[in-house]
Amino acid sequence: MRGGDGWNGDLNELVSRPELPMAVAVVAALRAGQLALRRRRSPGAPAFAVTMFAMAVWAACEGFEAGSITRTAKLFWSDLVFVPVGIGPVALLQFSAAFTHRPRWRRDGVIAGLSLLPLFTALMAACNSWHGWIWPSVTYVATPRPHLDHSNGWLFVAFAAYSYALCGLAVSWLLAFARRSPAPYRQQGWLLAAAGAAPCLGTLLYLLNVSPWPGIDLGPLGGGLSGLLAAYSLTRYRCLDLVPLARDALLAQLPEAVLAFDGSGRLIDVNRNAQRLFGAQARLGEAASALLGDWPELHAQWREAPAVSTDVARPGAVSAWFAVTASPLDDGDGRSGRLLVLRDVTATREAAEERRQLERALQEAHHLESLGILAGGLAHDFNNLHTVVMGHLELLMSHLDPHSSAHDSAERAFKATCSAAALTAEMLAYAGAAQYHTAPADLAAFVRCRVALLGSVVSGGIELRLELSEPVPAVNVDDSSLQHVLLHLVTNAREALGETPRALSDTPGGVVVGVRTVELGRGELDAAENGADLPAGPYVELSVADDGPGMDAETRARMFHPFFSTRFLGRGLGLAAVLGIVKAHGGAIDVRSAPGQGTRLAIWLPVAGATAGSPAGLTAGSPPPA
Repeated sequence: MRGGDGWNGDLNELVSRPELPMAVAVVAALRAGQLALRRRRSPGAPAFAVTMFAMAVWAACEGFEAGSITRTAKLFWSDLVFVPVGIGPVALLQFSAAFTHRPRWRRDGVIAGLSLLPLFTALMAACNSWHGWIWPSVTYVATPRPHLDHSNGWLFVAFAAYSYALCGLAVSWLLAFARRSPAPYRQQGWLLAAAGAAPCLGTLLYLLNVSPWPGIDLGPLGGGLSGLLAAYSLTRYRCLDLVPLARDALLAQLPEAVLAFDGSGRLIDVNRNAQRLFGAQARLGEAASALLGDWPELHAQWREAPAVSTDVARPGAVSAWFAVTASPLDDGDGRSGRLLVLRDVTATREAAEERRQLERALQEAHHLESLGILAGGLAHDFNNLHTVVMGHLELLMSHLDPHSSAHDSAERAFKATCSAAALTAEMLAYAGAAQYHTAPADLAAFVRCRVALLGSVVSGGIELRLELSEPVPAVNVDDSSLQHVLLHLVTNAREALGETPRALSDTPGGVVVGVRTVELGRGELDAAENGADLPAGPYVELSVADDGPGMDAETRARMFHPFFSTRFLGRGLGLAAVLGIVKAHGGAIDVRSAPGQGTRLAIWLPVAGATAGSPAGLTAGSPPPA
């Protein structure tokens, strides 16, 4: 058992021989460098290994200098120190840049630039006796232990400041990373920041002349402590196996808006997309109730557990939707926070709505096509039956007394059969199966010749006005069918006005029938009924306008459906038959209407001789439908 003097003697021996602590520092730094090399495929591992090996060489140089006796030997080791001391800060900065994901600092050109001053200083140290830029004077002191007393020159001061700047920058990155990272990255950051700062603190003590060994730099002992901390971080926290992306780089690249709240409902993190979305209120420390106050749906659900996924509309936006995921968040201090991720799904919802509309339009087209086939088949059969019934009724009436009740009943049956035949003709027109007698016609003259007939339809104090541009090119039409279309449109316009018509914008109220020549482009035809397959070019327009109540979008969508009417009692196929006739003539119908702005229907017919669509049922010389 040792006595007190024995322990004191060993302690004094340890203090008087700095080679031993330096040897321990060498072993610790080498071990940390070895562990880093095993993970050399990890980002930053090679730079970390170089840093640790530089620490080991630095400690070895200081140990050999402390153990040397002669002035020449001590000068050799003190000059050699500038090689590892120059490499260490640059390597440490490269490791910190890799660990905190700062790729710009790891470019070859940047590394070469950062290495210029350390390389120049190491070269100048080898020939310091010629210029004295590093140490203007070096004094050999023999007691109490042999050591060198250096006076520092301008290059030494510049190199020391530069090295401290590199180490300080590297440590600041690690500290910033540790402060904002969750476990286990937070512990990694603190340990690695301490490992980077330890050698700097040791050298600072040496420069302040508080070293227990005169002339011996304590920085290598800090390097040994760095090796121990690094080894612990490598084995305990696997810091080089779990190198994370820096938070700023990761969140900045996310297309979503990200908000993180702590257990008390305060905003603790936010990315740039969230700041753009929420504006100036998206600042750290803001209460969730204030930040989400304008988002009632989001504010009502963000606290629900364990997780919520829903779509919310952006307040004040015409059409802006976000898919929101709200999930629990462990803030690392045992409190349950909340993480909100908002992804803009406006385009997705609009595309889905457009797809639904296209599907409905396709279903509607299939439905109307099926109705057309049914109507065409029924119309042909009914037409044959009507012909038989009408023939027998005419024969029966010829054998009856014109003044008898039987003749009167037969006549009423004949008229009803004629009305049914007219409906059959509309069904054939709707199905596109009717045959028309066509001939070139001047639409302006066509309308002018029928002004008396149109005037009988427009009555009750409502004005009928004609706006006819003459001359207009001829169009191929069936007179009776076109008359049916014109009368139907004028009748609809008259009924839309009711008993108290409103005046048109700058003219007296009434019904306006117009004819003019128009040059139609692709966009106008695509927006019209049956215009998508027609070529752009010149057309003759027959229009009927009124200043009635107009139609909303829902009514406009159904106006060409068979038997659809806004009145309680409709009459026949209505505009569906009109559309069938216009289709058969290779034309299109343009509708302009809005609530409170009246209605204008324009029929566009191709100029005779111009290339149009492929109208069905147009034959010259065939009899018109019954």
